[in-house]
Amino acid sequence: AELSRLLVLKPEILLLDEPTNHLDLPAIIWLENFLRTTKCTIILVSHDIEFLDKNITRIFDISQNTINDFKGNYSKYIIFREKEIERQIRQKKNQDRYIKQTNMLIDKFRYKKNKASFAQTLIKRLEKMEKIEIDAFDISSINFQFPPPLHCGKIIFQSKMLKKTFGENIVFHDLDLDIYNGDRIAFVGKNGCGKTTLTRIINGELECEGYFKKGEKVIINYFAQNQNELLDPNMTIIEYIESIPTEKSVSQLRGLLGSFLFSGDSIYKNIKVLSGGEKAR
Repeated sequence: AELSRLLVLKPEILLLDEPTNHLDLPAIIWLENFLRTTKCTIILVSHDIEFLDKNITRIFDISQNTINDFKGNYSKYIIFREKEIERQIRQKKNQDRYIKQTNMLIDKFRYKKNKASFAQTLIKRLEKMEKIEIDAFDISSINFQFPPPLHCGKIIFQSKMLKKTFGENIVFHDLDLDIYNGDRIAFVGKNGCGKTTLTRIINGELECEGYFKKGEKVIINYFAQNQNELLDPNMTIIEYIESIPTEKSVSQLRGLLGSFLFSGDSIYKNIKVLSGGEKAR
C-alpha cells in the first residue's frame, strides 16, 4: 500500500530501501516492470543480486568508509572489482620490489663520499613516490554450518482437515499436510494467503481446528520475518547470545558470533544501534 502511494505521487527521485523484502512474486514482477519503464531517477538499497542486475545501471559500493562508483549492473561490477584488485596487487608487488632494491642501493652508497648525492637523490625519489594502495573492498562473509540434527522419526509434522480462521476470514480449511525428515519446502503464494500463519501453526504459536502433530523428538527453531522486533534493544550482542540457554562456553559463543561477522569490540554493541541486517545476523 505504501509503495503504491509513493508511485501515485509521480516523484522525480524514488528512494527504495530493500523494496522486495515483503513483496510477493507478482508484486516484485510488477515493480520490476515499473522500474524498467519509469523516467524518474531510482536509488535503491538491496541485497537481491538478480533484482539489482535487472533494474540498475550504476553501482555505489559503500565499503570500508569509501564509495566505489561503477557504471553497470552488480554482476559486472563484481567481475570488474576482482580484476581491479588483481591489477593493484600486481602493481604493488612491483612497487614493493622497486622500493626494496632502491633502499638497498641507498644503504650501499649513502656513506660513500662520491655516491652520497646519488643516495640522496634516491631517498627524495622514494619520498615523492605515490604509494600504491589496494582498494579496501569488504570481502568478509558468514562462515557457519548448521550442526547435524538429532535423530528423529520419518514424519516431522502431520495434519488432517486443518482449518484456521481469523474472525469470519477463513485462511485455509481441509488442509492435509505431511512433512518428512529431510524435506526442503517453500511456502509460496500472494501476501495474506496464510504462509506465515501456517508457519506459526507448525511452530506451535497458533491454535487451529483439526488434527496436527509434531513428530517424536522433533526440535523446531523459527526465524520469523519480524525477528528483529523480538530482540531486546538495550542488551549488547554478547549479552543476548549469553542469555540463551545453552551448554556452550563463553569462548564458543564468541566463536559463533565471529562466524556471523561479530568480532572484537563489536560484540559489545547495543542491539538498538545495529542495522537491520546486523540484527538479523
